[in-house]
Amino acid sequence: MIERPELDSADELHCCFHSHSGLAPSPSHLPPPQLFASYARVIKKCPNSPLLPLVLQGVAQHAHQVNLELLLDLCGAIRVLLRSGAAPLPPAAALACVHALLRALSGLGQALTVDTRDVQLRLYQLLRHPTVTHDDALLATALDCIEQLRRTRAALIAPRVASFIHRLLSLAATSPRAHALELLHATSRLTAACPRVGTVLQPDADDAVGAAVADLEDPDGPLALQSAAWQLPALRRHYHPAIARGARDICTQPPRGGS
Repeated sequence: MIERPELDSADELHCCFHSHSGLAPSPSHLPPPQLFASYARVIKKCPNSPLLPLVLQGVAQHAHQVNLELLLDLCGAIRVLLRSGAAPLPPAAALACVHALLRALSGLGQALTVDTRDVQLRLYQLLRHPTVTHDDALLATALDCIEQLRRTRAALIAPRVASFIHRLLSLAATSPRAHALELLHATSRLTAACPRVGTVLQPDADDAVGAAVADLEDPDGPLALQSAAWQLPALRRHYHPAIARGARDICTQPPRGGS
């Protein structure tokens, strides 16, 4: 049994972490259980610590190295932090929590069979926050969250996936070229992982309904799955050939699996 000394202050935690430089990016200085016990103490006791981003990065990168019991405890602590209503997290911190959770639960964490609906809902909300969508690094993190969802097939519920597709395509239609290409790529991979959403990719004439779907608050409602992606015709006519080609590929891709 590894001893887990109680630390009474953020200063002590800070000293503990910095006595092992580069702790989050490289866990070689401590055994994984001891490392993640330190992560858990920061998340539970010092959620406002400047160490929190480093800790969440460490969870996202190295969650595959700990046992399921410790992983479950850590994920529970992050979810409490994410749900905190007294002091809501800023978008970047909330996204870091979502990313850490989805990364942790998409590998060995799948054995925990944890319902991530609340985590997915927060990601869905963050995907229309300009702090996230206008920042290269934060958007890349959000799209990696989408990739983790794609890998966790058991968590893919067709109406929710359809809502994510509508939101991703809406962003692609209004984003700079580089962002649009990444958004289309994420849409393509997510669509392939959930064949039931194929009907969304067949645009119809009811653009008004489709436009409203991208702003739905509840991603689990049936409307998203019943509405065509009105953005695709415009994206297929995009001035940049790579974006137009990406949109056409989404419309014509056959259902397939992904790894």
